[in-house]
Order: sequence, then structure tokens, then C-alpha cells
Amino acid sequence: MYSKSGLMNDVRMVFNLMPDKDLIAWNAIISAHSQNGEDMEVVLLFPLMHEEGVGFNQTKLSTILKSIASLQANYVCKQVRALSAKSGFESDRYVVNSLIDGYGKCALLEDATRIFRECLIVGLVGFTSMITAYSQSGQGEEGLKLYLEMLDRGIEPDPYVCSSLLNACANLSTYEQGKQVHVHVLKHGFMYDIFAGNSLINMYAKCGSIDDAERAFSSIPERGIVSWSAMIGGLAQHGHRK
Repeated sequence: MYSKSGLMNDVRMVFNLMPDKDLIAWNAIISAHSQNGEDMEVVLLFPLMHEEGVGFNQTKLSTILKSIASLQANYVCKQVRALSAKSGFESDRYVVNSLIDGYGKCALLEDATRIFRECLIVGLVGFTSMITAYSQSGQGEEGLKLYLEMLDRGIEPDPYVCSSLLNACANLSTYEQGKQVHVHVLKHGFMYDIFAGNSLINMYAKCGSIDDAERAFSSIPERGIVSWSAMIGGLAQHGHRK
């Protein structure tokens, strides 16, 4: 009740007054902080929970890894991975995906890649996390290769993975590869997705194809500040200042 109202001080008071804190109580307090965007509290609570000898499950590990990724807490990420391996959770898809995402956002690409390659059950979420990690680290070519591998495995893309790929193409200024991703965006009806649409505008603008950027801009049903900023930035970058 308190956590849904955002009254986290009351939540912590109730939690601290509990004489015996079981797994349910610890899960509740960690989830409450996570839902309220208080990632630092989540990361600080986890070792206390572990010291109390309270167990944890795959869902809670995924929640903690999400907060670690947001904070880019490299050292804690490695600690949680060690605990997940010790507990036998590294074969769980949700934990694996969260580890890939966590390591990727912490810029630990070698670790993220190792987990990705060692896992036999990686699906769309795992591929998306890995492709995004490559894109954000300036290794867009690796992200594009991984996307083709994903398609070869028969895994269908979603707007998020297409958005990551388009950002990679934008950073590399690879116009032809960006156009190929655009085909997939159209094929799967992702132009109605604001993230994919904005990434498409940004890609064409950074590749210097203002006409394509304008067409993409016109085809987006709802244009927000990101859409306008990408279009205006592209025009200004290539000398169209009026």
C-alpha cells in the first residue's frame, strides 16, 4: 500500500520495525525501492539481505541486476554474478538476460559476450541487450553481425532491437546498412513505434540523407520532442539552417 503511494519513508519504517524479516519482507522492500526508481537503495539492501542469511530467487536477482545496470555499478555486478553462479541460477533465462544487460550497461563487454556465448537459451531479450551493448560502446559492426545471427536462428526482431541497430548505423554512418534495417522496420510495422521512428530519423540525418530523414519524420504518426530534435539537428548539421 505505502510503496504504491510512493511513501518510501513509511515503507522503510515498517520494514525496520519488523522483528523477523523473512524472504517475503526482503523481497517486498527491494521491489518497493525498485518500483520507485531508488536503485541505490536496492543495491545497498542486497548485501544486507545476504548477510542475514536470507535466500533469494531468480526474480529478485533480475530486479537487483536491473538496478545495478542503471547505476553502472561494475563491482557489484560481478558480485551478483558470482552469487547467481553459486546458487545455480546462471541457467535461468531471466537471470542470464539481466546479467547480459547489466554487464553491457557497465561497459564490461567481454563479460557480457562470454555469458551470451555460454548460454544455450538466449532469446530476443538477450540478443537485444547484447546488440544494445555493442551499439552503446561504439562497436556497431558487431551489433549488426549479431542481428544477422539472430535472424539466422529464426528469432523475429522487435522495435527495441531495431532501434539499437539504427543507433549503431547512425554512429557508424553506414547508410546502406541503415536502409536494410529500415526494410525490417517497415516489414514488421514498427514505424508506429516512437523509439524505432526516432532512431530512423536520427540514422538518416547522421548519414547525411536529409530527404530520407524528412520522409521518415513525415511517416511517424506522433512526433515528440525527440523526433523534432533529431530532424532539426540533422538539418543544422548539414547546412540547412533555415
